[in-house]
Amino acid sequence: MGPIIAALRALGAEIDDGGRGALPFTVRGTGAVAGGAVTIDASGSSQLVSGLLLAAPRFGKGVEVRHEGPPVPSAPHLAMTVQMLRDAGATVETGDDLWRVAPGPLRGGHWTIEPDLSNGRAVPRRRAGGGRAGHRPRLAGRDDAAGRRAARPPRGHGRRGVARRGRA
Repeated sequence: MGPIIAALRALGAEIDDGGRGALPFTVRGTGAVAGGAVTIDASGSSQLVSGLLLAAPRFGKGVEVRHEGPPVPSAPHLAMTVQMLRDAGATVETGDDLWRVAPGPLRGGHWTIEPDLSNGRAVPRRRAGGGRAGHRPRLAGRDDAAGRRAARPPRGHGRRGVARRGRA
């Protein structure tokens, strides 16, 4: 949480975290956040950049986020964030480890949010197949917009989308 708390402070948010840079913390609303430029190390998670970009249109000056450090993981997630902002009417510019979002209103609408299964645990083969030979678990789904496998359980296949191959 430290990098995002520091970034929000640099952009003008008032945050009380007792100096810990960690949970719990309180964001004190003042009616507006100035925005501006901020440099962060987002090598731990692309969510640091995505969170700032999603809030940026409502900041007075928008936001310019520059990443410094090892590569940002999950570039496809950032591409989805940028595209979703553009679809909602935001002006977004991107460059090498640089993202700019101009201030302004966003359009409402309906979006399909792809599940983030990148940290999902594979279902153990034995458990999913009942321990019988020839029964291999599979996750139902197709490639999503970011090129990742996305699980969408078909009807009758339970909560995890696990189906058995072979005879029941």
